[in-house]
Amino acid sequence: MPEEKSNEVCDKCGAPMIIKTGRYGKFLACSAFPNCKNIKSLNGNGNNQNGHGEKSEEIKKMIEGAEAELWYLPPYNPDLNPIEKMWSKIKALMRKMKARTEKDLNRAISKSLKLVSADDSVGWFESCGYGLMLS
Repeated sequence: MPEEKSNEVCDKCGAPMIIKTGRYGKFLACSAFPNCKNIKSLNGNGNNQNGHGEKSEEIKKMIEGAEAELWYLPPYNPDLNPIEKMWSKIKALMRKMKARTEKDLNRAISKSLKLVSADDSVGWFESCGYGLMLS
């Protein structure tokens, strides 16, 4: 899908935001990706709102009045979910094993799960924008 320009500016890095289309609809993404992973949700009209009208404005004013920040949840995006990346690896490993019997399938599942390392997990979380504090 081609990216669309928007009038929004990334509040984290100042780069222009672009409109992208994911599996579950359109969302704003920072054009400086992968250096900045900021995203914002869009409603079906392409507006940066959650679509709850008057009540939303009242709540927004209360939050801002408390000197807090209002963050909208982005639409679900499997590219930003480390669990999806794990399942992708497991499925790829299982396809390579070509299990065709129940016994082979059980072995393939077990072997695939054992091949997921702690380093894999750290990499998936980091690639999704989660900062990890490891000791």
